[in-house]
Amino acid sequence: MVRPIDQRWATSLVAANPTTSQDELVACVSARVRGEEAPQLTVPTEPPGGWLNPWLIGLVHEQAAHTVDRKRRGAWYTPRPLVCGLVRAAFDVFGSPLPARVLDPTCGGGAFLLAALDELVARGLDPADALRRVRGSDIDSGAVAASRHSLAAWASLRGVIEYDPALAVVELDALIGSAFAEPPDLVVGNPPFASPLRTGAIPEVAASYRLANDEVLGPYADLASMHLHRALSSVFEGSVVSLVLPQSTLSSRDVASLRSYCENTAALKSAWATDAFVFDAGVRVWAPTFKVGGAQAEVVVSAEPDPVVIGPRPYEGWGPLVADALGAPPIALPGTAGTLASIATATAGFRDEYYGLAAACIDGPIHRVKLVTVGAIDPLYCSWETRPIKFASQQWTMPTIDRDLVEGKVGRWLDGRLVPKVLVPTQTKVLEPFVDRIGDIAPSTPLIAVHGDADELSQIAAVLLAPPVVAWLYRRCFGAAMSGDSIKVSARALLEVPLPADNVRWREAAEVVSRSLGTDPVSAWHDSVRVARIMNSAYGGAESTFEWWLRRLGPSPSS
Repeated sequence: MVRPIDQRWATSLVAANPTTSQDELVACVSARVRGEEAPQLTVPTEPPGGWLNPWLIGLVHEQAAHTVDRKRRGAWYTPRPLVCGLVRAAFDVFGSPLPARVLDPTCGGGAFLLAALDELVARGLDPADALRRVRGSDIDSGAVAASRHSLAAWASLRGVIEYDPALAVVELDALIGSAFAEPPDLVVGNPPFASPLRTGAIPEVAASYRLANDEVLGPYADLASMHLHRALSSVFEGSVVSLVLPQSTLSSRDVASLRSYCENTAALKSAWATDAFVFDAGVRVWAPTFKVGGAQAEVVVSAEPDPVVIGPRPYEGWGPLVADALGAPPIALPGTAGTLASIATATAGFRDEYYGLAAACIDGPIHRVKLVTVGAIDPLYCSWETRPIKFASQQWTMPTIDRDLVEGKVGRWLDGRLVPKVLVPTQTKVLEPFVDRIGDIAPSTPLIAVHGDADELSQIAAVLLAPPVVAWLYRRCFGAAMSGDSIKVSARALLEVPLPADNVRWREAAEVVSRSLGTDPVSAWHDSVRVARIMNSAYGGAESTFEWWLRRLGPSPSS
């Protein structure tokens, strides 16, 4: 990630003052912003745009924090263009009159508070009135101090003399308290992303909050999800809530009930997303803006750090909207020809199967049961024997399974897989089906095995190579993959894929699959492209959908 120039400046300032504590750095920068002297501060370069900038205070607070501490708390600096764009969008949704109480429940260094103040003034309020309407809270005392310094500097630069930031920013956990005595009208911010899956633990208050709301929050729900629930459940009808969230909230099983709760509680008015890492957490994010109460209508979709409006979209759920923001082609698959479940079944192994195969794996073709992982499968091609395979923390030349060493339930599971089938890796940019016509491949978890009549396997593979199907699954499953640009499919999702209505073109594509030898990656790539073009026509897909699919497939291995 390329850091903004002001963030790089803050990093250099911290590095130039290695013996100065975080609190002292913040206080010194705050003094400089207000035009006061801070002689104990070593300044390698002047800040971009000069010192009269209250945003510098939060930047220095963030960069002076230890990375381990930031990871533990899940707290990260949000770039100013993104902050301002999201706050502006939230105010647009709120409308007129302006909100009387604007809250950032996890305010960090105060970026969202400053953006809210600027927005209120830009919309006609005098600075003193704006300051009365904005409050924040945080569990970190250093963040509270930094936010107070930021607001004090903003007030000073705007000519407001009588202002006490200690009343506006308080140290508390927003999951159990609020900086306002009354419910806020507008909630904005970037809550912490800490998750039991990543850190092994979350704060005790958060764990208690999740347990008290376990009908909505699953056991591995992250802190951002908890703060979204807290915000929506703590405001009145007509209030607006806009928070930055990890893209995992789009499809995570532990947030499924929360998604339903949000849909029943508030209308999603706008959604911003990016496929870039906009801050140092290394997490892809999105930002929904909800208005509590009212009917769901079209959603304004935007993308990039400084939100660029793409246009209103019909509401189809969170994932499809974010996929739209990131350039997925609009798709409407036929619903009259049935689904893949009408001609196939699909399964994937789990932990027991993985370890059962690992214990029986040898390097050599003696037993002729090939062990194949997701990395060995490309569209219509399997690289077993032609390139090494990593499995169970080892490198194998020709991994095979000694069937005599696989017993019990895992042995029965393996026997059920040693039949002709279509193998489909998970977490790929396009679906990558390979037809195992002999039935001698043992699929390692998490490879999906799709079973059907032997004469229908080519038809199944053709469906999975169809660009409209890939686009449909990309929108449907968005947010589940480790990589924001990949599709993480489940066996269930594959079986729900609608079949094409054009049987003539479908059979034509299946014939290409049947004739494909899959003996080398180049010919397999060309066969896959040919099948995809035919299946794009079979589904009535636009040329732009095929081109989108082709970009995701990437160039021929010979290129």
